[in-house]
Amino acid sequence: MSEPTTAIITGPASTVHREETESIRLGDWFVCPDEDKGRILACVTDIGSNYVHLEGMSLDVESRGGRYSWRQHRNDLHELIPAPDWQALVAGQVAECQNTSAKIMQQVQDITRRLGVRPQNAMIGEVPATAETAGGTALAVLSAEDDIAKYALDLKAAQKDDLPDLFKCMKSVQERMAEWMQMPMIPLRAQVHSLESVMEPLEERVFQVGLYAGLTEQAVQIAEGATAAYHDRLHIFQLRRYMDEECLLDYDAGGIDIQGIEAFDVWLTKPENRDRVLPHPRCMVAMRVRRRMKERDWEGSLRQLGIHIELARLDKLTFLFVRNGENLYRINTEIDFPEHIFPDSGDFMGGEPLMFRTFGDHVDHFITVRAYESMVAENDDFEAKRQAWIADNPIAEWSAANPEKTDGQSPGRVEWLWEQANPCGSRFWHSRPHSDLNNYEALTPDSIHYDDAMRKIDAQQKEFNRVALIIQGLLDRSTALHPHPPVNLATQEGFKRMIVLVRDGSQVLTHGEKPDFEVYRRQLNAQITQDSFFVGQDTAWARAEGEKECRRLDADRRNKSEWRPKYHRPYGNPGPGMVSQAKQVTFKKGVATKATFAWERQRAYNHYSDDLSLVPVKLTVLVEDLLNVSAYRTGDFKRFFADPRTRVEYLQWAPLLLAAEKWCQKKEASAHQTPDLNQADTGHQSPFPQADD
Repeated sequence: MSEPTTAIITGPASTVHREETESIRLGDWFVCPDEDKGRILACVTDIGSNYVHLEGMSLDVESRGGRYSWRQHRNDLHELIPAPDWQALVAGQVAECQNTSAKIMQQVQDITRRLGVRPQNAMIGEVPATAETAGGTALAVLSAEDDIAKYALDLKAAQKDDLPDLFKCMKSVQERMAEWMQMPMIPLRAQVHSLESVMEPLEERVFQVGLYAGLTEQAVQIAEGATAAYHDRLHIFQLRRYMDEECLLDYDAGGIDIQGIEAFDVWLTKPENRDRVLPHPRCMVAMRVRRRMKERDWEGSLRQLGIHIELARLDKLTFLFVRNGENLYRINTEIDFPEHIFPDSGDFMGGEPLMFRTFGDHVDHFITVRAYESMVAENDDFEAKRQAWIADNPIAEWSAANPEKTDGQSPGRVEWLWEQANPCGSRFWHSRPHSDLNNYEALTPDSIHYDDAMRKIDAQQKEFNRVALIIQGLLDRSTALHPHPPVNLATQEGFKRMIVLVRDGSQVLTHGEKPDFEVYRRQLNAQITQDSFFVGQDTAWARAEGEKECRRLDADRRNKSEWRPKYHRPYGNPGPGMVSQAKQVTFKKGVATKATFAWERQRAYNHYSDDLSLVPVKLTVLVEDLLNVSAYRTGDFKRFFADPRTRVEYLQWAPLLLAAEKWCQKKEASAHQTPDLNQADTGHQSPFPQADD
């Protein structure tokens, strides 16, 4: 055999060049020496661009568990020793297991024969034991024993230790023999897996044809009008948006869902809404119905629960909205687009070298080398600050300066407290800004996971290219984007001439800190007076009634359902109203703490009484659950709606702020008529206020 040279792996083919005169093919066998695992007989089950994958068993490990699977890098292929006689090695291991099994069986027979015990099921060629023969054998053995006590101890030892240990060893040997007998199947499984991999590109090609031809999508025109100019380019927005967050329709019922898709279409056709969501004459944005799952009350019905599960699945559908001048189209597609429908500039082979992170054998994240080095610098700076604090605060000086913490403590406890006092962490708890950098490696052929990373990049590139396929199909076979010049998006020149990528997901800066709704609520509630109007009490009342209804259902022995409502609105009880004035506000040290609301409900039906008078009801709610509507100013909700960081959390503030917005608009509209503001607003499905900016 010639001296091994540098291994060259040309690609994911069936042959890897190992030496000038040798090559490695799928199904080849090798012996791989290892200091800890001994000699491993392994078969090549996969071949990558810079590695071979091996699977086999140790020739030297006697117990079960000596099976191994690993990747051998191309730089280490010279360590593999060809095993052309692998069948003989496998047969030898099987024969060795059979011999070991026969020896164990002989030991079992010796113990049972010596103790006068025979198995219930005789071995082949033996006469089965009967009750008479078994009894006679036992009597003969007992008669021949001089020391009955020793014989009893031997029986117990055989029962508790000897025989169970032998049976356990027998099971291990037989399992190992079964694994060795399955070794010839390894190359066959590898060949089947190699053939199955042919289906993946075929399925991808069928899917691409379907995208281009529109076999899996449906375009619905929701607005008609003049088209964009002939040479206007198509602006594609990077960030996937959410319908419920954009329109805030049905905000007091948890936001719209898939059943409100047509209502969203109507909302989007309004010019002010269209120009905000689709600001360019020719543009496209991807939208999912909802970001978060909507809370739905299944009312104890399994049928309704199944409907809600299906609605929750449909809420995750993604739609493409296309604008062409005054024409709007909603494209229904089966593709589940990612959060960013195309990558950031420089990602995925865009020129910058990359690092990738692995979790086990899976690649799960990519960053640029520049970003990696920046994070390493942050960690180094953090560690320098930690060491500087240690140098500036010796343990003896720190202990003397903090007697309230260290007096009476052991030296070990003092050291632990001193470590914990370090604002940059301790050797027991080291909180670095980036703690997982050790899991990153450079995306180069020197990495054993290079092929995995490239496959992930290729898969993500295919996902991003699907948008281009859909657009090319619309340009070629649909009038949705007409008129436009002929274009081929497969070429870089054609793509630049027709497409503009709007990176609204990665290159958007927000000014200042994120608006805090609770801080805003406290500012308004600090202005509460006895004449203030509030919002939030209706939800508190419905929640309290829901708890009461749950207790009633728990006490009802006839009720077999596990359904329990979160909110409940009894018949004939209007509640305190969506926006209403409190009957009394309680102050403590000049600060409002709770508000009491009063109203009347219908009397429960009584067969023996004709009394139809109304029953007074009171409800006391903590101020922290309310919002002072009287201090609200028209348009205040826009500070939370305009910031994308708080728009996501609209379910927290929209039911309160938009109810206050509606109340203020009605108050301003009827100011000249001197409206009766003491009348409570009991509507629960409030129309959407003017929140289109």
